[in-house]
Amino acid sequence: MIMNLNSGDQSFIKDMSEEELRNFLQDQADEDYVRLKLDTTMRFDTSDKPGSVNIQNPPSNEYAIEVTTYIEGEDDEIYISGVIQPEQYVSEGKLLRKVAKGTYKTISTVQFLDTEKNVVGTSSVVGKLTVES
Repeated sequence: MIMNLNSGDQSFIKDMSEEELRNFLQDQADEDYVRLKLDTTMRFDTSDKPGSVNIQNPPSNEYAIEVTTYIEGEDDEIYISGVIQPEQYVSEGKLLRKVAKGTYKTISTVQFLDTEKNVVGTSSVVGKLTVES
């Protein structure tokens, strides 16, 4: 018999139907995942005016998120979302510096933050930035 020592007494599982057990296990798995919706294409008419970023932190998340975006191969940030709480979204943002017209490959680092704003996890997302003029 294998048990997870961190989960406490789960002997009630043996009395569950197959469907109840499946639902229970799915609920347990869902608690371990953080979800977000991030449009991987950032679009700006010009680099000095707000453009489309589209980041959503769904209500199902336990943690706040903050997204920092870099142009691949560069060290300076081009965008920082600020803290986005669960149930909040950002539809547009402003670039932190001037970027010439063109399309660039980006790396966005997503930090997951607890209630004291301590980083409890990170993830990276590859995307692109388009500046029209």
